[in-house]
Amino acid sequence: MHKCNLQRLVLAEFAKQHYVAKADFDLLCRREKIRIAAETINRYFVEWRSKGLIFSAGRGWYSDLQDEFVLYTKPLTELNSFLKKEFPLLDFVCWSTCQLTSYYHNLPGKFHTFIYVDRYAMQEVAAALQKEYRASAVLAKPRKQEAANFSPKENNFIIRPIIYDDRKNAADPCLYIENILVDLAIEAEKLSLMDETEYAGILDNIATSGRIKPGIIARRMTRRKTKSGYADILRNYFNFEHKNPSMSTFLKR
Repeated sequence: MHKCNLQRLVLAEFAKQHYVAKADFDLLCRREKIRIAAETINRYFVEWRSKGLIFSAGRGWYSDLQDEFVLYTKPLTELNSFLKKEFPLLDFVCWSTCQLTSYYHNLPGKFHTFIYVDRYAMQEVAAALQKEYRASAVLAKPRKQEAANFSPKENNFIIRPIIYDDRKNAADPCLYIENILVDLAIEAEKLSLMDETEYAGILDNIATSGRIKPGIIARRMTRRKTKSGYADILRNYFNFEHKNPSMSTFLKR
């Protein structure tokens, strides 16, 4: 196939979904019965990137979105300062649904902030937050029944155990948007924060407003051991289940 025709075919794939893994182009070539050497494809990718037709989205992923997604972190400024002052030696990361309000279809009337800390510190952090933010609800690692009976207030703090990947990035306590999307899928289902349609809309609004990194999402889903439910919306959006064996290997790392 002529390079120009292949370029049109490739860009048509991006027009459909904005994010495509390099592995998908092997499937595309087989589907279209295109015989082309891997070295040639790699050379074309370098050329298309230099022309500004496609952009790296990390870990073998590409996108036609030029600008990277910029996460709004101002809602966490006060909380981060408070936690660093109260617990100067504590590793923690956090995120809040307040950061995502621009991407909702139906603006929520109640907001939830999630804080990840060591298990031994969860109750102490919960007590400090309840004292500082008396009008807010605070839950430390709520179990299924507690979550079912939870009556959220206007502002809510949910404390959960920190995972190893987050501890490595604790110097910057604001969770990456890719990790937030995974955790939002989990929490939306556990705490009934929104229905699947709302979640799918938030995901699409974020993923199309700026370039994000699907590989980080895939890794987070593996680390958090996500199964079905809202997480399937993520899997289907990025077509995770249809990658070649090399992608499956990456997901297990």
